[in-house]
Amino acid sequence: MAALERQLIFQRQTLHPEFGADLDHVLDQIPPRNSTLIRAATMYPRTDVPWTNIEEIHELCAEGHPSGQALFVTVSPSCAMPTLPYRLGAYFALKPPAGITRTSSSMPSVIGTLGAEVRTDTFGFGAIVDTIAQMLTEVYGNLAPPWDTAPGAYNHHDEAARGRFRRELPTVDDKLHEYFKYRNILDEFDGPGGPYVLFNFVGEVQPAALKKFPDLYKFYKDVAPALRAESDIVDAHNNFWMRNGFDRGKVWMTFMVRGGKLSAFDAGYHPVGDPVALGSLRHGVNRARTSIRIHRLAMDFGLDNLSFTNYFSRDGSTVSFDARMDSVPKVIAPVGIRQGAEFVAGEFMRTLAQGSGGMRSAAASKALGDGTIRYTAEVSAEFMYSPTLEFLARLGDSIADKHDAKVREQERMLALEFLDAFVKDYNSARLRILALDQDPSLMR
Repeated sequence: MAALERQLIFQRQTLHPEFGADLDHVLDQIPPRNSTLIRAATMYPRTDVPWTNIEEIHELCAEGHPSGQALFVTVSPSCAMPTLPYRLGAYFALKPPAGITRTSSSMPSVIGTLGAEVRTDTFGFGAIVDTIAQMLTEVYGNLAPPWDTAPGAYNHHDEAARGRFRRELPTVDDKLHEYFKYRNILDEFDGPGGPYVLFNFVGEVQPAALKKFPDLYKFYKDVAPALRAESDIVDAHNNFWMRNGFDRGKVWMTFMVRGGKLSAFDAGYHPVGDPVALGSLRHGVNRARTSIRIHRLAMDFGLDNLSFTNYFSRDGSTVSFDARMDSVPKVIAPVGIRQGAEFVAGEFMRTLAQGSGGMRSAAASKALGDGTIRYTAEVSAEFMYSPTLEFLARLGDSIADKHDAKVREQERMLALEFLDAFVKDYNSARLRILALDQDPSLMR
């Protein structure tokens, strides 16, 4: 509990970042986050950016530490990683791929890497995985007939599940209900192997609840009515482990639990294979497939086949997640427009997916000998220079950047509301949790 409480304090500080004047100056010199990597190839030769140069690698380095209720972040003279708990080290690096020749104004392509490291004295990814595994044992309604006959009907199973959740986390439940109107929570079926649960949350976002965040509310009202996105996590046989998405104001998430363990399921939402005890898993591979569409002028635009192969490994001290883009994304657009879009962005996306080994992201935690936990995260890919994309990115930045900082700040304020709701419920239950050490029967 002491470790959790230290982590919650640090988590709150990360939602209150404060930038030093030197970091603000650097951020003003580089493209906004919406297009930083699209414009990376033209950034590499720039002499007005205060790069730290190591041979052909150009780096921007930052460091952060807690300061009161905030996390204070400033420019660092080197990208040395932290050695003390609750210290942040971050870096943005560009380097030319092998065999690429530099020109005076740009590079044909660059390898861009964005990474960070932080130390804590709390817990690593292993404890988080174990917590999720334990939470799965609590994902059910009442596991009693009458059973559901099809997914998606809100009934006594959903009411039982929400009642149990509300009993433990009433403030979090109130907060969720403030922003979402529940259409479904879960479905319970009886099968040859016994009852099983389809966690099948469907909620409608309540836009009026966002009005206290005016810039975020305006952004949501502009984008949400036209946006559809879906993501599936599948195995080698194209069975599903999780499905989630957003459809013009409706949010959904689906996964299956059998005997308190995560289970794969087919397109008809029937269980497949043996369930998996996440806490015992040491290696795993799956794929994540994502599609994003926005409907404008009676036409759909977007990207399809955003596909990554995900690798998981765990040993006594280290837990790692690694993802690699495994195919070239496809442009979604009407036929005539799609040809133009592929001409503009096609080579950029092929380079992203295949250049220098393809886009890769990694996150890991490692328990160190001094009792601290080292968290690392990194995203790396090759980004091709595209004058047309550069122009479009600049145009987009001129429109979005005016309110971008305010939207990000209000996103953090929204996240802070949910964190504070959890902390309130945790504090209310604190004495009861402590009593579990004396009387385990209280867990029933």
